[in-house]
Amino acid sequence: MFSIGLLVLVLVAVYAVTRRGGAHPARPAPDVDRLSSWVAAGLLSEAQAVAIRAHEAQAAPAVRARQRVAGERAWRLPSVAEPLGYLGGVLAVVGLLLVISRFWPDMGTASRLAMSAGAMLACLGGAALLHEPAEAALVRLRWSLWLAATAAAGLFGGIAVGDGFGADEPKSVVLAVAGAVALLSTALWRGLERPVQQATALAGGITAVGAAVAHLDSHVGTGAAVALAGAAVLYAGIRRLTSIPPLSAAVGAVAVAVGSQILAVERPALQLVGVAAAFVLLALPSLPQLRPRLEHRIAGTVGLLLLVTAGPGTLGHFAQGAGVATGMAVWAVGGALLALGVRDLVERAPVVEVAGGLTMLGGAALTGVGSTALAPLLGIATAVGLLALGAWSEELRHSVLGALGLLVHVPWAIGRYFPGEGRVPLLIMVAGVLVLGLAVLLARHGDRTPRTPHMP
Repeated sequence: MFSIGLLVLVLVAVYAVTRRGGAHPARPAPDVDRLSSWVAAGLLSEAQAVAIRAHEAQAAPAVRARQRVAGERAWRLPSVAEPLGYLGGVLAVVGLLLVISRFWPDMGTASRLAMSAGAMLACLGGAALLHEPAEAALVRLRWSLWLAATAAAGLFGGIAVGDGFGADEPKSVVLAVAGAVALLSTALWRGLERPVQQATALAGGITAVGAAVAHLDSHVGTGAAVALAGAAVLYAGIRRLTSIPPLSAAVGAVAVAVGSQILAVERPALQLVGVAAAFVLLALPSLPQLRPRLEHRIAGTVGLLLLVTAGPGTLGHFAQGAGVATGMAVWAVGGALLALGVRDLVERAPVVEVAGGLTMLGGAALTGVGSTALAPLLGIATAVGLLALGAWSEELRHSVLGALGLLVHVPWAIGRYFPGEGRVPLLIMVAGVLVLGLAVLLARHGDRTPRTPHMP
């Protein structure tokens, strides 16, 4: 009760401040009576004075409106009011949690519903007292109160389904919570620039879709539903169909990543879908015809994180039974990326080229899971090919990739095909030659490496 009372006092205080700050003394209207003296002095004619008086009479309402708006903009919420509002909200939430932890087991369903509904209505009522266009601090405080109301609505939905209707399955409770959050957030968002409500509306809606499908299908259907819903939200963000497109793109891309991972819970082979989704997200900021914007870059960042997460598990799963085939597939994907970069078919071609070269070298090494005889030879061939590409294109990155490939795969080949104690001097000699060759290569390409400008 103390926390709830404190929250009410804080809201009343903020409301009083806003009301007091909103009153401003009216400015005096322009003085037009002096026109008579100007007419008497011969500065104006009588007809001109009449025209000026008529013009001022028509413009007076607009002038007063501009003065009122200027006065509202000139007023600023005291800097202490916003942190006090957050402090009061935190204290209220902590107090509510303490009450719940102490008395929740002894409460009936009606009492639990009443408490959660009361918290939701209190937060909505407090937010209604704050006029959103008045001040940025009030806008943030209002969003925070709406977020608390949304959490209370989710709690109400979970209690209603779990306790009221006796639903024992977690997916039913998740559906109720996510549905309540999505409905209230959407009502508060209404397509306006309210990032907190937009994020909770989209995330709640996607979660509700996944939970609804979970009643009909297994993890495969749930993952597919979440991924498809995320793709729809991502599309809306890229086409700028929402109030804050980058936020929609971020929520949609994350949902695609999460859905692709849910797919593989029961069927590990479906991890390949996550890798494919990662490449699609990575391709969005690289296609020049899309004229990449912030939404595409956000999707590409999520795709990179998804590839780092899903890639190793996918390669490990498929390499257990088909190491050579998996390695060759990875090698082929790297070759495709390298070709796209060399032919300038993508944005940021140098980055794509480096990624393709590293992928080719990694794919060659991965074939060693199934054939230790093929892996080093394929790696050496790939490295020599990169060196040849560097000599032809005169690009340092290609030559460096080839040299690094030789540093890895040549010692591996020596250890594989020349076993015994005599291989140690050979390894040392070859490693020295390769390092020396890399140094010469860097020296020859020195005119194409970035230099620090000399001070005049």
